[in-house]
Amino acid sequence: MPLAVPDQSSELLGTDRAEVLFQQLRAAIETGSLTAGQKIAPLRELAMRYGVSPATARTAVARLEGLNLVRRRHGSGTYVQSGVTGVESCAPAGQANVAAMLLPSRDHLFDNMSTFLTQHFQSNGILPLTLHYNGKLDGSGLRQVFDQWRKMPPRVVVLQYDYPELDHAVLEACGGRSRIILAYRSRIPGFRCHLVNPDFPATTVLAAKALVRHGHQRIGFVTGDLREPKIKLDPTFHPMRDKLVSAGQYLRATGLARAFSFRRCPSFWPQEAIVRSLAAWLQGPHRPTAVVGDDNRLINVIRAAGRVGLSIPRDLTLVGLGDTPWAHTFGFPSVSHSIEQIAQRVVRLALDAEPDATLPLHILTVPPTFDQEELLDSPRMDVNLTEHLGSRISLIASSQKETPL
Repeated sequence: MPLAVPDQSSELLGTDRAEVLFQQLRAAIETGSLTAGQKIAPLRELAMRYGVSPATARTAVARLEGLNLVRRRHGSGTYVQSGVTGVESCAPAGQANVAAMLLPSRDHLFDNMSTFLTQHFQSNGILPLTLHYNGKLDGSGLRQVFDQWRKMPPRVVVLQYDYPELDHAVLEACGGRSRIILAYRSRIPGFRCHLVNPDFPATTVLAAKALVRHGHQRIGFVTGDLREPKIKLDPTFHPMRDKLVSAGQYLRATGLARAFSFRRCPSFWPQEAIVRSLAAWLQGPHRPTAVVGDDNRLINVIRAAGRVGLSIPRDLTLVGLGDTPWAHTFGFPSVSHSIEQIAQRVVRLALDAEPDATLPLHILTVPPTFDQEELLDSPRMDVNLTEHLGSRISLIASSQKETPL
């Protein structure tokens, strides 16, 4: 009788449904939930249970077959290959040797960390499983996954960005049995975990140093929420604030205390009040000649610059933070967060054999790099960039509406 695959809602499958279905089935095989010789559900049944098309289910099963994990028998069905041995023997009893990566929907638009994590986990014999979170736990189809984790928790759970609801759901499902590693966080939740972040303050200092070297004496910064986090273990931990403080301290040390100014800019989404505030800033008597900020936040700066007739980069230089596809699309130089090094640190923590009860809380930071400084002299940006702003934003943002920035 074909295996009754656990029901999953379509939201669980995120943006690449074939990929997530493939990962779910592969995890079931590697961890022994699907045993050698067992018949998996027919394509139509898989499609109905996972809320995908039969073509998507066929693609996922074809990838399993390509890895020799399953074999199709003409007229009979698809079966788990005999001789398939998972890596579960490396994990403690009652724990699957799986690294579950819970990432925001369409996270690949902003960095490649999930790709690097997948590569490094696989090379160390740990099965990576990517799950997407769309900002609402009930609408993400993850509760069924967490129910499974209560019986068989993954070895590692990697959580990216700040989602308190998701943090507590993971803690309830597998806290104390799985190693929880946080990445790219501006807040620390009140439970034992490990944190790997870019060195956020160093990114703004690196950008400011490059701009000073290129003759800029009025440098502006755009930032997100500066309010104090309500839940944190380290009272000094506040990356948003620390980025500004570090840049201001550097400019004061170089005799450019009056060069520093900043504005709040929560995201790239068009918010009229934010654009008006930025426009007033950019046309004031002490307007900055350069602006530094997270790549996605600079989009509203571009909007505001166009509104007051400033050409980029002739009248206003931009330096992004993150080296993400936003910078690549719009052509401004950007400081890299060293994503692959962050992924390597996460995997090292995952491989540590010490139990979390004895392993000290890690708050690790990875230094940034800036190998695009020459672009400040000959930037890639089109001086008429603002004319193309709408179409370029639509190209990226049309599939990004669920990811908070």
